[in-house]
Amino acid sequence: MPSLQRYRHSGAYSLPGLLTGLAIAVGISAAASVPYAFALRYIPFAFVNCFVVFAFGLVVGFATAYGLKRGGVRNTRIVIVCAVLVGAFADYFGWVAWLFAVSGQVLIAPSHVRAALSSLAETGVWSIGQAKPTGTFLYLIWTSELVAICFLAAFMAHSRFGEQAFCESCKRWLPEPTKVGPLEPLSTSDPGPDTLLALKPMPVDSPRVTLLELRSCPSCTALNLVTGKSVVTSVDANGKRSSRETTLFQDRLVDTALLHTLLQGPRVV
Repeated sequence: MPSLQRYRHSGAYSLPGLLTGLAIAVGISAAASVPYAFALRYIPFAFVNCFVVFAFGLVVGFATAYGLKRGGVRNTRIVIVCAVLVGAFADYFGWVAWLFAVSGQVLIAPSHVRAALSSLAETGVWSIGQAKPTGTFLYLIWTSELVAICFLAAFMAHSRFGEQAFCESCKRWLPEPTKVGPLEPLSTSDPGPDTLLALKPMPVDSPRVTLLELRSCPSCTALNLVTGKSVVTSVDANGKRSSRETTLFQDRLVDTALLHTLLQGPRVV
């Protein structure tokens, strides 16, 4: 049987929607840069600050995906580029907030921020053990933070964007999926319609099951998607259950008849 075709974003966008999405993303990232900067200023542990940078980059990526979704952007490359740009702006806003936390001065102009950082680079800002990075080494650390934020923002934005689907007929994003299962394990990651229809219900305490996530445009029902996930449950020596979920296939196009048939299966509560 032929496999199901995968949904792909159309790549469409509008300039007003793109600018609106960027404005939303930059606004959220600018607001998040304040607690980010104060955390870096007052947390004395460099190891913890690495996680702060990591979390900030993911927040920027989430904000970018959210903003561009609100703007109706359906172009993966543009989302990644925008995430990098918003990450660079977010890093700059972080420096503005950090300099305020350190000196109490509001330095917004790039020339003022550059002068302040140049002065700090001569004497150093923090120490790791007996070492106090200054000059080129300190600039390399700051550059690494910028690269990390931009990379993590692009990663998160791409990941979040890949979880969305847009109905071009109705000009609207699809709602959250309906989960169906547990069903018997799938033997393939590229199933056809008959393979999905043949899946039988399984007991809820089965060690390995399949869950289906079904989405459909509520207006025209012309765009219908199914995602399949494998869930493996194990029990440790203390009787504690833990589950590991793996995506087998994502956002495969199905017709309305197949969607309605699959929806007759057991629902995940």
